[in-house]
Amino acid sequence: IHQHSVLRETKLATLAEMFTCALRFSITNEISSTLKSDTLSQISGELLIL
Repeated sequence: IHQHSVLRETKLATLAEMFTCALRFSITNEISSTLKSDTLSQISGELLIL
């Protein structure tokens, strides 16, 4: 039973990580499509890395 709950938590953590990555990716796409300036998109890209 304990092993099953650990497996479920791992699966939930993986799903949360995938969701976060997808969310960050869509936000990055929106930012880069909204901002035409190269310097601004470069700054926002560096902020996402941090």
